[in-house]
Parts: sequence; structure tokens; C-alpha cells
Amino acid sequence: MVAAAEKAVSNLVINAMDEAVLKEVSQEAIAYEDLIQFEKDESGKITALKSNMTGLTQVKYRLISCLMEQLSDLTTTKIQIPLGSLTSSGFFSGQEF
Repeated sequence: MVAAAEKAVSNLVINAMDEAVLKEVSQEAIAYEDLIQFEKDESGKITALKSNMTGLTQVKYRLISCLMEQLSDLTTTKIQIPLGSLTSSGFFSGQEF
């Protein structure tokens, strides 16, 4: 029963994270080139990768803020656990009450 509740909470948090990322990306128009840049040699081969740590940190904090907002909006959620999960009886397997 605890495992089923943990899975339900995990799914709620993952959904909140997905929503936070989608919201942040759509509102801020984040471009990959603003966060990561490539250095190339004379022949055009990539020789190094530079990350914009300030930009990445700003994105991270905006995502965390949005996620915390999403999580604080969650209310008590009723979950259904199949009765067969509470007992070892196969008779109630998959039956929700």
C-alpha cells in the first residue's frame, strides 16, 4: 500500500515538473545557443563547449520557483488502490473499491 502511495506521489511530482518546464520554456523563449556555445578550429571542427553558467543558473532558479508554485497548488489527492494489492488473495486482484 505504501509503495502504491509513493508511486502516486511520484507521478504527481513528475507531472508538476513537466508542467513547470513547459511553462518556463514557452514563456521565456529559451534558446540553446543562449546557454551553450561551441568553439571551433579553423577547419570548423568543434574543439570546446562553453556553457553560460549565469544563464543556466537563472533557468534553474526559474524552474525551481515554478515547480514550487505547482507543488504548492496541489491539494489532497485521493488514490485508489486495488484490493488485491492489500491482500494476498488473487480473488480481488485488480478490483478497486
